Amino acid sequence: MISDPYSAVLERLATAEVPIEILEHDPVFTMEDVKQTIAIPTHAQVKSMVVVSKDGDIAICGIHPVARLSVGAVARELGVARSRLSLASPQVVVDILGVPPGAVGLVAPIPVRTLLHDTFEAESQLYFGAGRHDRTIKAPTALLARALDIRFARIEADL
Repeated sequence: MISDPYSAVLERLATAEVPIEILEHDPVFTMEDVKQTIAIPTHAQVKSMVVVSKDGDIAICGIHPVARLSVGAVARELGVARSRLSLASPQVVVDILGVPPGAVGLVAPIPVRTLLHDTFEAESQLYFGAGRHDRTIKAPTALLARALDIRFARIEADL
């Protein structure tokens, strides 16, 4: 397990030469907390979810705060059978990433496959969790995606 996921995320971003701004705030645990605590544009706010395959491979998926993840769409993007992919339990997230539940961000403390819903590609900046409850990261979308090999894909479920 990673002992300090926040520092590991910052190190990955620095190594990739992605300029960031860190927003410090009261601890947030849900997307509703984020909405009430942090003054950031919701259209550029990323809710990060972790999926895990039956083989133990993980991926982070970034979607809009009010959206639901389509695990089937994620499975297609990753080339995995839908039956072999599920949302990761909080314990799996802690065990593999060292990140507490509710603090997962778009950038993991270790390299993992990352998908971002395709409509985020039009945003100049993104806001996402930093691996701890009292920090949010702001980063330029295109540079972040290019530097960390984040793939844009239609992964939100139709509501």
